[in-house]
Amino acid sequence: MPSRNYQDYNQNTPITAAWLNGVNSFVFGSAGNNAQTSPLAWVRFNGTTGAIIQSYGVSTVTRNSAGNYTIQYGQTLSQAANCYNISSNLLGAQAVLSETTNSVTIETANSSFTPTDPTIVSVVVFGAYTPNF
Repeated sequence: MPSRNYQDYNQNTPITAAWLNGVNSFVFGSAGNNAQTSPLAWVRFNGTTGAIIQSYGVSTVTRNSAGNYTIQYGQTLSQAANCYNISSNLLGAQAVLSETTNSVTIETANSSFTPTDPTIVSVVVFGAYTPNF
């Protein structure tokens, strides 16, 4: 069957049907990486102890100090610049303090922006990976 070319009107370059099939499975990111549509990792843990309640793709959670946690991934990610959804049962704020391909450090704070340990913290990590094809 001959290759079908379609026009990419945003880039004004031809694209192939195989590429369109790939779009159905992935959202394409920069540098040839694919942004995954399901989480790379997620964890729910007790903020007072750092004890993991449930997780996927996370090996450990370390409580560094009040409201400060390092989440270690189960395997090295292809890049450090990921998207995070952080929530807790604390009325306040959550933030990413630092990130690497092996971990992310987050902070939870109360409504006065004082670092505080909530009893429940949930973190979902979305990001990119390098495809094997």
